[in-house]
Amino acid sequence: MESSSGPAAGNRDPAFGGISVPEYVLDHHQEGERQRLALMSRLLDPMHRLGIDYFIGRRLPAELSRRGLQDVGATAETALYQGGSLWARYWAETVTELRPRLVASGHLDDRSIDTFLARGADPAWWTQTIAFTAVDGRVPAAR
Repeated sequence: MESSSGPAAGNRDPAFGGISVPEYVLDHHQEGERQRLALMSRLLDPMHRLGIDYFIGRRLPAELSRRGLQDVGATAETALYQGGSLWARYWAETVTELRPRLVASGHLDDRSIDTFLARGADPAWWTQTIAFTAVDGRVPAAR
């Protein structure tokens, strides 16, 4: 039970439905993330069916360990980008090229693709791209 006095009480605001500002921001962020993840899932599933594996980087360290490599390390990096940038244009060109197959898959419709393309052209829109993963390991010395 939360007290009506204390740090959180000062953040209560009727404009945010009576919840604290951090709660509002978190709820808003989570809803935006749900929408983004749903769109990305609909986008990536048909690409996966075409043989593209955007998640291989997450599995590579464990795979190298299973194959006996030692001192396995991995680093992942992603780019944050805004609409209209080179990354945004890359994704717009990719999605435009794949559009007929994406729509035919039933996972995306023209409206979803148009929404994605419009956001990608808007410099006020920021998102991130896929992570690029580098994995290394060492073959054990022969005994």
